[in-house]
Amino acid sequence: MNKLSQKYNQSGLLIALKCIFARPYLAALIVGSFINIGKWLNYVVHDTNYVASIVRLKADGGYVFAAVDQLMPYVVPFIVITISRKLAKITEQAFYDTFPDLNPDIVIKCNLAGMPQYFNTTAKDFLSDNDIPAENIETLIPLKITSINIDQLPCRLEHVVSGEKIEYLISKSDNEELFLSGRIRQSLAK
Repeated sequence: MNKLSQKYNQSGLLIALKCIFARPYLAALIVGSFINIGKWLNYVVHDTNYVASIVRLKADGGYVFAAVDQLMPYVVPFIVITISRKLAKITEQAFYDTFPDLNPDIVIKCNLAGMPQYFNTTAKDFLSDNDIPAENIETLIPLKITSINIDQLPCRLEHVVSGEKIEYLISKSDNEELFLSGRIRQSLAK
């Protein structure tokens, strides 16, 4: 088998595993089936009757115990995969929530009227470095923002604050909010 076909088979296996584990019910069915097949093979190797052992489980612990014994290999993988996927989404969302604060550029989220809803630590630092109170965050927002045609976004605007020329890239989110990402291009003489 040449390297190209090995790569193709490997990627096909990887794609199949992603498809299986993207669906917790399918992964639970496959994992549970392998566990039950493993139990059955264990009984075969040790020359024990598999069906008789299930009947013995019913006699010893009742129907509930026998049902739990047979269903547990399916239920546990489903629960584990579902919980791990939920935790992965929470972790991913936590990362995206901190992303604006990690950005070295000024990031401001505002409504269509130009009123700020959020600003990152770089914007706060810029305000404090230029002795502008945090309540005056509007000074960082270009006045032309309210006259922008929403259909022409994203667009660029320049704005001067305290002798600093800031170039903004303005874009719109799905829920009708504007995102401004500003980079200081040059310091103008005061």
